[in-house]
Amino acid sequence: MSTDSHQETIAALPLFKSFPGPLKERIAAVFVEVSEQESMAGGSKLLSAKGQLPGEGYILVKGAVTVGRRLSAPSEAKPPALLGGMSEFDPHNERTADVTAVGDIELLRFHWDRFNDLLKERLAPSEFAIFSRALQNYSWLNFLGDDADDA
Repeated sequence: MSTDSHQETIAALPLFKSFPGPLKERIAAVFVEVSEQESMAGGSKLLSAKGQLPGEGYILVKGAVTVGRRLSAPSEAKPPALLGGMSEFDPHNERTADVTAVGDIELLRFHWDRFNDLLKERLAPSEFAIFSRALQNYSWLNFLGDDADDA
């Protein structure tokens, strides 16, 4: 997948549904800049609620994953999907879900610290606050098992 294709996939995340086009594009560009593309085989565990330190986030760009949450039944996520965001807001700094590849998947892996640092450089404080609130709402909806696409 090309950088432009990744940027389009990221811009299509439900998280950005209410964002103005230029802001969405700038944030998507930062995601692309700080991410590395990875492939994983079906059955591979991407995230684990037990024992895995947070700090990395993922954007699913191809394939599907099963998300097993603490408070709700497992669900399937398909592209585009942002994974690993809840640990950014958990006061105990823990992962909250087990995420397993259903089949072969492609994703973008990034470090939240690097992403946030670069985003703060590129956005006005008010724009960064908008993004932070939207990410927190999106992450909580996913944590609770609600449909974040409707957020």
